Amino acid sequence: MIEKKIPFIVKTSQPVDLMIGYASNTANAYCTSGGKGLYTVDDKPYQVSFHRPIPLEVFSGYCLRWFEELSDFTIGYIADSDLDDYSSIENSKILVIVGHNEYWTRTARTNFDRFVNEGHDALVSFR
Repeated sequence: MIEKKIPFIVKTSQPVDLMIGYASNTANAYCTSGGKGLYTVDDKPYQVSFHRPIPLEVFSGYCLRWFEELSDFTIGYIADSDLDDYSSIENSKILVIVGHNEYWTRTARTNFDRFVNEGHDALVSFR
C-alpha cells in the first residue's frame, strides 16, 4: 500500500541530545517517481531531482518512529544536504545516521569526521 504522505524535516537551531540524519540523497537516488531513479535499468538517467514525491524509506521510517518515543532526549533532524553546514550538527551530543547513506558530498563527510574528531559521538545504523 502506498501512503499518500510527503515526508519533510523541521530543523532546529537549538542544541539537542540526538541529531538524526535522514538518508535523503539515497532515498532520492532509489526513488522512481516521475518514471526513473538512478538505479533504473533501462534508459538510466544521469541525474534525478528533489522536485518530485520521494517516499520515506521503510527502514528509516521504523527508526524515526522509534526515536519519537524517546522522551528522555531532545531530538533534532537533518537531511543529507544539511551535513554540508557544520553548524547544523555542532551543538549536538550525538549524531545518529539512520538508514542507507551512500551519497554524501565531500564537505558532508569532512564535517562528519570533524564532529567525531572533536570528541562528539556518532551512531551509524545500517539497513
